[in-house]
Amino acid sequence: MSVNTNLNPAEELTMQVKKYANAGEYEKALQLVQAVVHENVESVAMLHTAFQLTARLNRLDLALNYVDRALAQAPEQPVFLLNKIQTLLRLKRREEVLELTERAGKLLTDNAKYQHAISKIYTQLDMPAKALPVLEELVKNNPDETDYRYDLALCQFFLNDTKAAEKNLDKVIAANPEGAPAAIHVRSALRKQTKKNNHIEFLTERTKSDDIKDVPVWFALAKEYEDLGEFDESFKALEAGNKLKRSKIQYDEKAELSALQSLVDSSKDLKIGAKKAAKKGEPTPVFIVGMPRTGTTLLENLLSSHSKVKSMGELPDFPRFLADAIDADIAAAGGNLPRTVAAQNLDFKALGERYMKSVQELADGHDYVVDKLPFNFLYCGLIQKALPHAKIIHVQRDAMDTCFAIYKTFFNQVYAYSYDQEELARYYGAYQRLMQHWHKLMGKRLIAVRYEDLVKETESSAQTVFEYCGIDWEPEVMEFYSKKTPSSTASAAQVRLPVYTSSVDKWKKFKAHLEPMQAQLQKELAEQSDK
Repeated sequence: MSVNTNLNPAEELTMQVKKYANAGEYEKALQLVQAVVHENVESVAMLHTAFQLTARLNRLDLALNYVDRALAQAPEQPVFLLNKIQTLLRLKRREEVLELTERAGKLLTDNAKYQHAISKIYTQLDMPAKALPVLEELVKNNPDETDYRYDLALCQFFLNDTKAAEKNLDKVIAANPEGAPAAIHVRSALRKQTKKNNHIEFLTERTKSDDIKDVPVWFALAKEYEDLGEFDESFKALEAGNKLKRSKIQYDEKAELSALQSLVDSSKDLKIGAKKAAKKGEPTPVFIVGMPRTGTTLLENLLSSHSKVKSMGELPDFPRFLADAIDADIAAAGGNLPRTVAAQNLDFKALGERYMKSVQELADGHDYVVDKLPFNFLYCGLIQKALPHAKIIHVQRDAMDTCFAIYKTFFNQVYAYSYDQEELARYYGAYQRLMQHWHKLMGKRLIAVRYEDLVKETESSAQTVFEYCGIDWEPEVMEFYSKKTPSSTASAAQVRLPVYTSSVDKWKKFKAHLEPMQAQLQKELAEQSDK
């Protein structure tokens, strides 16, 4: 291999760093860069490279140090500002992110890509109202750029401006009628379709291929047929979309179900510890857990409409911090410790403190914060041990209604078990076994609320929840739907409606098509009742 002797030392170093980075050897690349950075702190380029490598290695505090040093040399460098914002986002330092984003947004106002990045940060902060004017300006100046228009439509949807969202989605789809599957899916979800105003013909034409990118289009077609009361046609589209998606994804069912059972087996002797009150100045976390599509968003809205309660949405922090702690313990044990065993012997106090530090800022001075990540049901006992003052509410729903609601929802990157009727039913059985275990282990520390009670006896069910949480009742929470709270969950189209009961027993309209699901569920639940 020949060596280019015309390169100066800096160029040679840069080439070697790139070589290591391209090969995925980030540690070696970082060692080279750090040697230079320590010798020459004025090297902005090397400081930025050090930032990129440490961020890639998930050493966020060190990454922040490097980008701060780069900014000291170039205070208004937009790329460095974005780098710092993205790092602070990962560190959950929300107030600093917001302050810095406001400052960064005033730079490069004519640079569309830069301003688009600013809008995405506001969206990540769950602040669509701040993203909206940025996106409106982008679309005004770049009317043919469909990425900007699509993000604007999503923002409008989250803010309940469905008419404007639909107009923009129409334009996105018209610009690329053979593409834009995400826009097509969202457009169908915006409102209830009618016989006079729907997209059935267009969707039928679009679903003539088995291209994986068109899976969302099949779900859109199923939804529109359901809106029109054509349930057989709806199910045909739904089944086609699910089968197509299932054929293209890897799902290790045995490993998934074994993981749930191992949580039961490994935590039978878990000592939860005594219940404690929140420390002075700290909010009380309220976890809402359960399967998706079971009414967790309805309960979240009731709780967060109270003056003392702030919702944090579907916060991934607890499972992320738990995974970090488990990984650290496994590494300390030489890599030979099973994850489920490691999870029972953590420093739970440190885990709880890390979680509380992350939510303290999000609380905005409220006494209670709602964490509504449904699959936290996996960790109920671990949550209670790490956070003795936490409240945990398990939302339950009829098994068939739950499974069918999941089956007809396109989740894309999550819930790989949801695309086959029998696999979905078996996962539900494993979920039920785990939750029976948590309820037995935790007693009254974990309460269950039924979706059917929430929609039929809303006030009394809500009062029970508020009493369990120790929150004084405010009748105004019953008007939650009148509040202009943004929503970006799968229930976004429903959260602005008053409580309705039309989803109870909805599966029965599709009963003839759901025999595999029903038979497997009956088997799962019968086995549990025999134990």
